[in-house]
Amino acid sequence: MLAQRGIYRSLLRCNLLNLRVSVRLFSSLPDYTELPMPALSPTMEVGTVSKWQKAEGDVINAGDVLADVETDKAVVAFESVEEGYLAKILVEEGTSDIPVGTVVALMVESEEDVPAFKDFKLESSSPPPSSTPAPEPEPTPLPPPPPLKPRQPPPPPPPSYSRAGGSRRSCSYGGRWG
Repeated sequence: MLAQRGIYRSLLRCNLLNLRVSVRLFSSLPDYTELPMPALSPTMEVGTVSKWQKAEGDVINAGDVLADVETDKAVVAFESVEEGYLAKILVEEGTSDIPVGTVVALMVESEEDVPAFKDFKLESSSPPPSSTPAPEPEPTPLPPPPPLKPRQPPPPPPPSYSRAGGSRRSCSYGGRWG
C-alpha cells in the first residue's frame, strides 16, 4: 500500500487532479476511496481547508464542492469527480499547511457503509498535518571553493609579416588598383 501511495503522490505532483484510489485492507471495513488534498494551482504545495461544504454521511455527486481550500494565492473549490457518500473527514476545518496528496477525507459507495468509519484513523507513516508549520531544518554549509590558480600572462602576439618591397596596394573609390 505504501508503494501505491508513493506512485499516487508522484502522479499528483504531475498535476493530475482528483485521482481516485480505492483501498481494501484485510479488515472489517468496507471498500473506500481516499480523497487527497488536490493541487488546485500549478504552484500549490500545501493548502488549508477553510470550510467543509459537505458533512459526514452526505451524498456526493460528481461536480459537488466538498470543501473550500485556501491555496497560496486564492480560495478554490475542491470538487468531487465521483459519486458516493462522505464517510469520514480526516482533516478539520482551519487545518493549515496540508501537503498536496495528503488524505483529507474518505468516500464510500453505499450509505450503509458510512457508520463503519465513525472511529476510523488513517494509518500513515507520516505524522498528521498540524495547524502550525514545522520548523525548517538549518541548511548545511557549503564547502569552501577551491583555491584559484595564478593567472598566466597572455601569449605574445604572432609576428607580423610585411611585403618585401614595402609597397601596399589599396582600393580606391573606382575600384582601381593604385
